[in-house]
Amino acid sequence: MTHGFEITQKLDKIVLTSIGFILGMIVVKKKTYFSVVSTNSKTINDIILYYYSTMKGMKSLEYRI
Repeated sequence: MTHGFEITQKLDKIVLTSIGFILGMIVVKKKTYFSVVSTNSKTINDIILYYYSTMKGMKSLEYRI
């Protein structure tokens, strides 16, 4: 069992490409949408460090878990 992180976007590939660049992931084209996905533990740790103390509310709790 492993942790995974994925963001999908249907129309705006430029925004997703920028997010992927910041987080060190590549954009993958699926059938009807674009996605950045990673199960690499180093990338997941970098994402945690990047988002730590930047989000508020329920998303903050979800990322801390």
